[in-house]
Amino acid sequence: MMTVGALRLIFFFIYLCLATAAAVCDARTNRCPNALAFALALSSSVLVGFSISERAFVHRLIFAAVPLLLLVIFELLWRRVRGNAGFGMGDIKVFFSMLLIHPLCAFTALGIACVFLCLFCLVRSRTHAPFLPFLVPSFVLVLILFESCALIL
Repeated sequence: MMTVGALRLIFFFIYLCLATAAAVCDARTNRCPNALAFALALSSSVLVGFSISERAFVHRLIFAAVPLLLLVIFELLWRRVRGNAGFGMGDIKVFFSMLLIHPLCAFTALGIACVFLCLFCLVRSRTHAPFLPFLVPSFVLVLILFESCALIL
């Protein structure tokens, strides 16, 4: 019989594989398919379901939905005013799955990814680039560092 820790590790590995696939897909095609985003949300939900109580899960789901809605509204307004895509709906969907896993790490990774995306665009003299190849590694790195620091403290 598997322990809860082993199940969490398995679903975290599944999430990492799906997030890597989303980053590669975004780098190649500038989009994240809905099926992949749904699989990410489902795997992150199961991962969190093994970690916290039902009530805390509902609170985290609500907390993740609020920034998701704000980002969607901002993106729609951006497209209306500027006439082109900004953050991207695929990026928002993947960020939602990250918010489910760990909100603080997700926001930290978002900031780090924005900085590296800006630096990349400055060095390459580009006006835009896919965001998920910067967001996914940032999230994994921040999550690993946060968890290792939490174990030390």
